[in-house]
Amino acid sequence: MNLNLKIEELISKNSSDFEVSKAIKDEIKTYTNSLNSIFEKNQGKSFLVKHTRSIDAYIKIIFKYALRKHFGEYQPLVNTLPITIVSLGSYAREQLSVYSDIDLMIVYYEVEGYNLQPIIETILQIAWDSGLKLGHRVHKLEDLYHASLSDQTIKTALIESRYLCGSKYLWMYTELELAKIRKDAPKKFILEKIEERKGRLKKHPFNMQPNIKESAGGLRDLNTLYWISNILYNIQKVKDLTPNIISEHDYAGLMHSIEFLYRVRVALHLSANKKQDKLIFHFVPDVATKLRLTQRRLMEKTFESMLKIETICEYLIKKVTRSILYEKKNFSKIRKSRVSKNSYIHDGLVCTPLNTQREKLEYFIDGFLELPDASYFFETTYIHAMGKAEKRAITNKKIKTLFYKTYLYSFLIALYKSKKLGTVFPIMNKVAHLPQFDGYHKYPVDIHSIRTLLALEDINDNNVEKLFKSFDDDERALLRVVAFLHDSGKGRKKEHSQLGAVLVKTFVKSLGFSPKHVSYAHTLVLYHTLMSNIASREDIYSEKVIFSFISKLEDKKILELLFVLTYADIESVAKGAYSSFNARLLNELFIIANDAFNNKKRITEAQKRTKKEKLLKKSKQFSETNRVLQKKILSIESNLLYFKYTPQEIIKISAWVHSLNKPFDYTISTDGPLVIELIRKEDLNLGFLLAKLTNLSVQSMDIFKIFNGVKYFRVEFLESVERDDLLFIEKIINNSFDMEKKIKLPSSEMLKSEINIKCNHSNTYARMSVLTKDNSALLANIMSTFDDIGIDIASAKIQTIKNRARNLFLIEKNGKFCNNQEEVIKKLTTKG
Repeated sequence: MNLNLKIEELISKNSSDFEVSKAIKDEIKTYTNSLNSIFEKNQGKSFLVKHTRSIDAYIKIIFKYALRKHFGEYQPLVNTLPITIVSLGSYAREQLSVYSDIDLMIVYYEVEGYNLQPIIETILQIAWDSGLKLGHRVHKLEDLYHASLSDQTIKTALIESRYLCGSKYLWMYTELELAKIRKDAPKKFILEKIEERKGRLKKHPFNMQPNIKESAGGLRDLNTLYWISNILYNIQKVKDLTPNIISEHDYAGLMHSIEFLYRVRVALHLSANKKQDKLIFHFVPDVATKLRLTQRRLMEKTFESMLKIETICEYLIKKVTRSILYEKKNFSKIRKSRVSKNSYIHDGLVCTPLNTQREKLEYFIDGFLELPDASYFFETTYIHAMGKAEKRAITNKKIKTLFYKTYLYSFLIALYKSKKLGTVFPIMNKVAHLPQFDGYHKYPVDIHSIRTLLALEDINDNNVEKLFKSFDDDERALLRVVAFLHDSGKGRKKEHSQLGAVLVKTFVKSLGFSPKHVSYAHTLVLYHTLMSNIASREDIYSEKVIFSFISKLEDKKILELLFVLTYADIESVAKGAYSSFNARLLNELFIIANDAFNNKKRITEAQKRTKKEKLLKKSKQFSETNRVLQKKILSIESNLLYFKYTPQEIIKISAWVHSLNKPFDYTISTDGPLVIELIRKEDLNLGFLLAKLTNLSVQSMDIFKIFNGVKYFRVEFLESVERDDLLFIEKIINNSFDMEKKIKLPSSEMLKSEINIKCNHSNTYARMSVLTKDNSALLANIMSTFDDIGIDIASAKIQTIKNRARNLFLIEKNGKFCNNQEEVIKKLTTKG
């Protein structure tokens, strides 16, 4: 039965508001359940318009019911009743997505003889009870202007209003008020919108999981352009800016990208069954299926569309606001900042006039090469002009010269935004907008690659910086080329390091680098992940591991270049990816490998221990330590402690142990990621401790016997914690000395083939490596198994990528581990 007829029947039966709202709610539920099938036939703007008009129909039915309820058979003509219902925001624009808020405004005019408040309350109550997700405002006509003054968000909502139902007579007066609001303080409104956009982009930075609405190039960018243009030109839609402000060609490209994001957003809402504007990996498979795309193509098109929207909207906002935001007195200052034809530097911005004629792309390359070697930001006018440039090949000589610039990052970003990166560097075309689903990289391949150059411009590791500065100009230029192109082999079936090495070798050779440097480039790309993998997954104190490592590099200079490249690669992954933890590991690996290059003879553990002891004895802190403690420090059996820790750290730990006058002691560091250090005489229930902290991810763990029967524990986590959590963590630590405490853990779900044991790893340690599906209780399970059997571990490295755990354990050779291998495997594995 038609919903209108149902409502009429309910009214005739004097049914309650609850029964009416239930009938509407059931109808809305049926409609909502059909949205997936509707979306299959109508996607993009077509779907949004249909969905908006369906909601319009429900609102009109609710309004009609409210009038029937309060007036019965004596209902006045709608235009004579001083109430009008207006849609706002995306609802007004007919861009309402599935789970977007339905923004309504009820405008009324107080007239004696009409009791309007009960009518308004009924409208809102029925809408809420029907399950509509309302965002509403109720205003007297005469209060609209004053309401707009209180908050620019209100003004923004009011300037994009659409009549829905109610008195058209009152709507006419409402429009007059809206026109008054639109003309009020335009400069203030525009400045606030520009600042709001800056804040929004900072809050929702672009990355591999972009916010389709709020990130740079999201739908909100088009909204911002519309709001500003509406205030300045009183336009009703963005198309009204053609052809004077935006060309028909650019408008068509912009709306094609917007149309795609509409499709993605609706599919995302349908997949999540809620308002979900961030395209997180969890929803990508279903969204891709709904849009009949592969997952890779979905992300490529999303990134490409958002880039186009960002660049066009930024340029148009600049263009439409120049007359109101820029004062004539400032033009003389800008003219004085001219550095070349149509290029100006003002406050670190490189810009060009809005009406710059089309130039060859080489013109922009030459302009950049002529700039002083400093850090700049290329303004949207410059990027727009570059985007219009004629696509002509650039000579290899000029391309090579680019890499001798210290500050290249911002220019490559300008090339990327102008869609000219692939023109200058065809080798990058295959990785344009290429997604990385590994859960590790935060950016698509092309942006990650460009960011490696930013990492080299502002190195935040003293050891890396010192090494980079020691290179000559050719070596630094080569390193920039390799850093930029290290992932150019991705996106194909062949292993990306191998293919990339061939591509980069050919490219570097074409630029005219020496044969030696061409060979360096090939080796660096081929092994660009090797150093980080060994540092995070292997025992870097094993001579087998080190000699295998340096045999691949062959040249000490390649080791030095690879160290800096590894830093740049990790630093450009995401903020915080290069941490103090992996900095320490990489630096230690570099030192050990460097020593191995200097002395190709194999050095025994005893020789390395002797070398470390000599360094310890020479330290000022050791000489200031009393003789008893000195003897105890030198009596520590663990070679690994000496290899991993500095003399100062060894002395500090030993002094702490020497002063221990209770069963145990611990420190908790919250300066950065959580670190727990603990010394104890009593047994520690380590499995229980880790099980209680499974909400945190362990990245490394050391356990050493010191002296006086005391063991030292150090556990480093990936996450930081709030100070408020410290009492909770302290309670867990204290309870972990009760060996009777047990906690039920889920199965580790490992297979026998995923565990690798080497009892002859070294003279002192056995090794167990695990490569398996990650789960929060994995490490706690392993440590509980070791506790049960009485196995002492010395060190652990924990790594998780693509939901796969890659853990390495060095275990003391006290007989219990190697003699109980089968029991360890049995306890840790499931059948299979």
